[in-house]
Amino acid sequence: MATAIDALEATTNALVDITEKLKLAQQTTEEMFISSPDDNEDSQDNISE
Repeated sequence: MATAIDALEATTNALVDITEKLKLAQQTTEEMFISSPDDNEDSQDNISE
């Protein structure tokens, strides 16, 4: 019984770590897309001139 509880605790801790990493990855991706349109607009302006 104790082994099963230890396994569940380890799994829970691993899921918490994975969730935190996914949140950080999502934030990084959102920042890339937020800054990307500005970069693209500048590039298009430079090409049209």
